[in-house]
Amino acid sequence: MKVVDLTYINAAADGNPELVRALVDIFLSQMDDFRDELENAVSKFDWCKVAETAHKAKGSVLSMGMADLADALERIELIAKAIYVEAVPPLGDKRSADYSVQLDAMPKPMLYWINNNKTTSMLRRLIDFYKSQSALATADLATVM
Repeated sequence: MKVVDLTYINAAADGNPELVRALVDIFLSQMDDFRDELENAVSKFDWCKVAETAHKAKGSVLSMGMADLADALERIELIAKAIYVEAVPPLGDKRSADYSVQLDAMPKPMLYWINNNKTTSMLRRLIDFYKSQSALATADLATVM
């Protein structure tokens, strides 16, 4: 089963196979970097870094047509923000206040899910999903390289 859809990348590269290969190569190296950054940040309880990394990774995976993984990364980002807000009250902390506003703007079903799943074990499960999807993406993209 393919997890990657290169429609967007092919359009952005105007069908240039060399440029597609270069973009795929960059993407693959980023996948490993993002995985390492996420795991390191979670192990250090650095919720801001987890949120920042997940946000950056989400853009990359969306460009490769990986909607399911983008959804998982959004959940990682939001859980990390929720944990940070809980640990550092928004009053007097600008980042926490910003995160709180972002979370409050989420649709109620998503906010409910976040509030019921804001644990490091859920973050680790979502990161494991990221790792499995990145392995599948690597296999999918081997034909491009």
